[in-house]
This record gives sequence, C-alpha cells and structure tokens, in this order.
Amino acid sequence: MMGPSQIDTCTPALIQESFRIARERGITMQIHAAQSVVEFNEMTRRHGMTPIEWLDDLGVLDAGTIVSHGIFLNDHPWLHWPQADDFGRLVRSGAAVAHCPNVFWRRGIALNHVGRYMSAGIPLGLGTDTFPHNFLHEMEIAMVAGRLDGRRLHQRLDLADLLRRDRRRRARHRP
Repeated sequence: MMGPSQIDTCTPALIQESFRIARERGITMQIHAAQSVVEFNEMTRRHGMTPIEWLDDLGVLDAGTIVSHGIFLNDHPWLHWPQADDFGRLVRSGAAVAHCPNVFWRRGIALNHVGRYMSAGIPLGLGTDTFPHNFLHEMEIAMVAGRLDGRRLHQRLDLADLLRRDRRRRARHRP
C-alpha cells in the first residue's frame, strides 16, 4: 500500500506521483482526507474545493484509493458547503473509506452515518489509526456508533453485517 499521509500536508505532485506508483505496482493508495473541520476549512480556503473534490480534481479519487476517515464531507452537519456533492462523488468514484471509529468517537465525532455509506455501496473497511491497536474494540465502536447514528432503522449496523462487509472488502482489495 502507498500512503502519502494526509491531504493538507502533501503537495499535489506528491499525491499524484504516489497514485501513479501505486497503480504501476498494482497496489492501493491510502490517504487521510476529510478527517477534521480544520482540514476541510483549510482545503476550501486554499483551493475553493472540499478535500474530496480536490482528490477528484487531482485524478486520484477512484477504486484504487482508500480515503482514511472520509467523515467531513460537504453535507456533514458541522459544515456548510452546499455547492458540493462529496458523498455522490465518493459513490461514483469507487474509492474506499477506512473507518477508524475509536480515535474519533473519543471526541464525539462519527461518520454521517455508517449505514448511509454501506447502503450506497461505498467500500467501507475498518482500521485502528490509534495505539494500542485493538481491532475488536474498533468493531464494537463501529457497531454502537452505527446503531446510535443510523437515521433509518434499516440502515442501522449489526456485528454480523459489519463482519460480512469487512470480509468482502478485504477480499476485493487483495493484490
């Protein structure tokens, strides 16, 4: 896996070259994006685009990309950027989202919302992104957060669904 760190600290050239090399080697590229309000505001100030729009504009938002976090899309309730369609862009791109609930849960932050991403077909995998790594705890937090934040009953998350989807996602992204 190629990982050029986070969107607001990398140059466009570094991100594009990382993506090119990942493609050349047949591996995925992972980048932290849409992970904070501060990052969202900085990217829109710098580029007039959301982090997701900017990745797409660079030509790196596709099925070979894993967006770590992908929480603060333009329609997140803490933001006001109605002119974009980050969620639709993610769906159309085929990019995956690495959901690392524990590190955000501690600060009262969650995806808007897990069931929505899963129902739309966005490949959603679990990660830890914190130390010590405890994948079972991440699964528990993802399940509880998904249940609490699910807007519709059919979009609520249970452990069996989480395990099935994670198993399928890992199988699709193996080199």
